[in-house]
Amino acid sequence: MGLHWEASESESTIINLRRQCDAIRPVLQHLKVAVTSLQNDIGPQQPLAGKAYQTLAASLDENFVPVLKSFEFLCDALARKIGIYERAQTQLQHYGSILDEEMISHEIHRFEGNRNILSNLQRSSPAGRQHLQQRINKYEHEIKRQREKIRALRQAEAETNGLFTAELQVFTDLTKGLAAIKEGHFNSTGAFITTDQKKWLDDLKEYIHEQENPELKQLKYPAGLSEAGKKQYREQVSEQIDALKKTGWSKQSVSAYVEYLNQHPQSEQKEVDRKHLNSIYEQTKTVGTQVFLGMWNAWKTKKNQKEARAKVMIFLNTAKVAADLPQDKDKVRQLLNNFAKTLPPDSSLWRSLANEVQSAFPKKGLHGEFGKRVNNLRYVISAQQAQYVRDNYEGESDEDKLAQYLKDRDYNLKEPDRYHQKKGRNGTGDFPDGYYEGNYKVVVNFNTEFILNSKGQFQNEIDPEGNTPNGVINGASFNYANKNGKTHDRLDANVKNLDPEWRNKMRISNGRYKSPTPKKYRQKSGWYAAKNRKGNRKISRKDKSNELKDKFRKKVEGLKD
Repeated sequence: MGLHWEASESESTIINLRRQCDAIRPVLQHLKVAVTSLQNDIGPQQPLAGKAYQTLAASLDENFVPVLKSFEFLCDALARKIGIYERAQTQLQHYGSILDEEMISHEIHRFEGNRNILSNLQRSSPAGRQHLQQRINKYEHEIKRQREKIRALRQAEAETNGLFTAELQVFTDLTKGLAAIKEGHFNSTGAFITTDQKKWLDDLKEYIHEQENPELKQLKYPAGLSEAGKKQYREQVSEQIDALKKTGWSKQSVSAYVEYLNQHPQSEQKEVDRKHLNSIYEQTKTVGTQVFLGMWNAWKTKKNQKEARAKVMIFLNTAKVAADLPQDKDKVRQLLNNFAKTLPPDSSLWRSLANEVQSAFPKKGLHGEFGKRVNNLRYVISAQQAQYVRDNYEGESDEDKLAQYLKDRDYNLKEPDRYHQKKGRNGTGDFPDGYYEGNYKVVVNFNTEFILNSKGQFQNEIDPEGNTPNGVINGASFNYANKNGKTHDRLDANVKNLDPEWRNKMRISNGRYKSPTPKKYRQKSGWYAAKNRKGNRKISRKDKSNELKDKFRKKVEGLKD
């Protein structure tokens, strides 16, 4: 049997649904008024006080409220689904008031037979051939039109098949619920008594939960689960969804989480593998895991400031970055444990985060406690990125390992590093310990930067292997801007008032550390001047940086095949 559709039948379906809704609406409205009135009168300072009335209030919440709430969801769902149904029917009406797949298929077969007969005929005159081709084209047009009918019929079937199944069951459960409420009564303790088994109540509660958590509709059960196992699996996933929402994740992100569960099911068995399910959920608590990345990328804030702030807050909370940034290397190590060990410096996550911060602070610079946390995150990310290189690549120094990492990647040595060449006593004193002969900058995608000293050691404000004064004063920091300009100044450069107290204290120690002016940066004499590699002549601090960069570039080039 093929598909069959009649306009009159579709109209009848919608009419019947609306009639059922209209039939119980007055009863439920009356019930709602009575329940609300009772609820308002129950309480310590209300007319109805005492243990029995507290029990009665609980009975209302348990037995009556689900009936009222499910009807509200039912009305919303019907309005939405009737719209889907009517749009599908409108598309079909374009082809007629009755469509039958078998009849249409028969017509296609007949048209194809006639076309084939004509295709085998031959005409000697041009006029005869032209007339024959016109008749063939006519059949081709009809075949195409009939096939369009079948496609439209099948598409409508796919969109509407079982569309109202859940709502029809809710109508049934509501009818049973109203009958049970009518026959039941409250005893002297305030408990609601009924002889009904109340399966309708469980069904209505499950329907409410599905409406409140639409992500559950996309949940697929792992193969082999028993019915009890499916129920248990659904309940545990539901708890995880509730927890993710309370954490602050968006509906899009939660849907992505459920989809990840569907794609990574437990091994086939009757019972729920709680260990497997919990291990996936735990991955949402680590920045950069596949679960986290899927949820992060699914959240489309569309440059909305409020949404962007909520998304950045999720990042901060997951990374456990507070307004107070630790300097102790053991605490820094604990902080970096909140990032996946597999998260590289060139991950697309970093540019995405930068864009969200730009949306969260579209005009003003970072400010407030939230801004302080966002600023601290810059130092945490730089420490994480440096540590990733250390942990995943071979070499005697950080510089060797970074060269290994970058040998097959794009990087930039042209970005200026003047702000990473600060000296004490307003530029007339010494460079901070750990500076040695100089610092230089290596940039990846502008957002990510590495600062290394002349001994090839990473210089960061915080470091799980222990930082240096040079790292605190001149170290690397993640950039929220995607290029130099006003955004870079606003979000990355003019943030001293948000920096950790211990960094600001070190800045003003030794007579205040100061970076060279553009002019002094290029001078071959003066307080910022340096010596060349051989040590036989003076060069500018900029030339020294370029000398170190050139050495690094040659090291990277020497590693390429």
